[in-house]
Amino acid sequence: MFKVAVKDRHLAKAFDPSQEISKPKRSDGTRMAFEQFQLDDVWAVATGTGDDPVLDEHVLETILIAGARQEGILNLTLGGLDHVECTIRLDE
Repeated sequence: MFKVAVKDRHLAKAFDPSQEISKPKRSDGTRMAFEQFQLDDVWAVATGTGDDPVLDEHVLETILIAGARQEGILNLTLGGLDHVECTIRLDE
């Protein structure tokens, strides 16, 4: 907010209180992408052990292609599917 105010000349740079505060350090993230063997294992279990392996495979493909998180897939409704544009709307 203060950067915009200074940029738009609503606030002089000398009076910008955000310059007196240091930004907190970002923590090193522990999240990482699956390695190929891990993805292969997940795929094998999900498509080989359920009651509807075709549906399970479609769900996995959707997650992989859309980059969806668990919450996005669980919140997906028919209203989030656009058959004309071939898109989905994820609410995460």
